[in-house]
Amino acid sequence: NPDSVFQFYYETLQFTSMMLAKIKKLQSCPGSTEFKLLILCLKCQSLLNVKLYSLKIKEI
Repeated sequence: NPDSVFQFYYETLQFTSMMLAKIKKLQSCPGSTEFKLLILCLKCQSLLNVKLYSLKIKEI
């Protein structure tokens, strides 16, 4: 079901956004574990946005 797939990706994107907001508050220095987690969250968000975009394009 395309709607449930889209919903799953969207909820995952919201979760990573929430985690990203919490990590940003830590003000971590480059090289720290928090900074690496921040970069990983940004990469995940990017991939999720690309997938959501491709799902929307297929619907149109």
